[in-house]
Amino acid sequence: MYVVLVLGNLTLIPQSISKQQSKKALDAGKTKYGPAAGEPKLREAIAQKLSRENGLNYKAENIIVTNGGGNILCLI
Repeated sequence: MYVVLVLGNLTLIPQSISKQQSKKALDAGKTKYGPAAGEPKLREAIAQKLSRENGLNYKAENIIVTNGGGNILCLI
């Protein structure tokens, strides 16, 4: 899990969960930005969902996940 700070408001996540997940991420060494195109497991899950529920056949490498519109413009 990643803590989303876009709004700068951690009150959207209960504090106990936020602390637990933050510690878990730190212990796992997740202290740097993730891949620019998005986490591979998330991209694969999206590809599977699109196939299963929407009949769309995309490969994970054809899916990009970003945290905002500006970031996607830098990738295309």
